[in-house]
Amino acid sequence: MNKYGNQVGVHSPNKTNEVISILNDKTDIEFEDGSWHNDLCDSVYSEEYNLKIFIPNSEVDDEENEEFNTFSVYNYDYENDEDYELLNTTDINEVIEFVNKRV
Repeated sequence: MNKYGNQVGVHSPNKTNEVISILNDKTDIEFEDGSWHNDLCDSVYSEEYNLKIFIPNSEVDDEENEEFNTFSVYNYDYENDEDYELLNTTDINEVIEFVNKRV
């Protein structure tokens, strides 16, 4: 259980759990819950590969209402203290393919 009272995730725990299972099953990377209450959607991350993947929280994309329908893969640059978006897609299979190419 995380500090927000959920097994995983904050905004959409069932979806977060599902994505963790899929990514851990179909990649050689061990992902875990990376969700924070102040993020607009849940995320998973791999500290070993410095990857963070934000999970869609809606079927529609409406930034004004904080609804996102894409997976966004980020890498954190510790030297410059910045995140860099590496991939943005609606298809989890593209995320899997991208992750598998990085290992």
